[in-house]
Amino acid sequence: MKRMKKYLLILGLCTISILSSFTTVHATEQKIEDTKEKLNDLEEKKKQTDQKVADLQSTKENLSEELGEMDEELVEISTSLTNLEKKITEKQSSIAETKKQLEKAKEKAKAETRQRFIHRVIHNLIH
Repeated sequence: MKRMKKYLLILGLCTISILSSFTTVHATEQKIEDTKEKLNDLEEKKKQTDQKVADLQSTKENLSEELGEMDEELVEISTSLTNLEKKITEKQSSIAETKKQLEKAKEKAKAETRQRFIHRVIHNLIH
């Protein structure tokens, strides 16, 4: 009888030990599954982040290209403005010179008109 009690006691302890091992194994398996799920979530987030980085890089390259084109256009516009300013300065000089020539021509015309008038008056007086 004592042996039987010992045997039952040992059997009970073994059963409890085995059951608690299953519980520990199950808890460990659950932790592994949770960790795998978190890892999968992190990998998905990494993929999304990598895609965002690639999209941003592409946008950056496009903007850099557009900026380069705009810089070229700005240089062309600046050159055109410089050329126009040069032409304006040349035209202003030409206009100033033409005004001087016009004034000289007016003075000459006045002088010639006076001389003709004087000649007519003298001519009329003589004849």
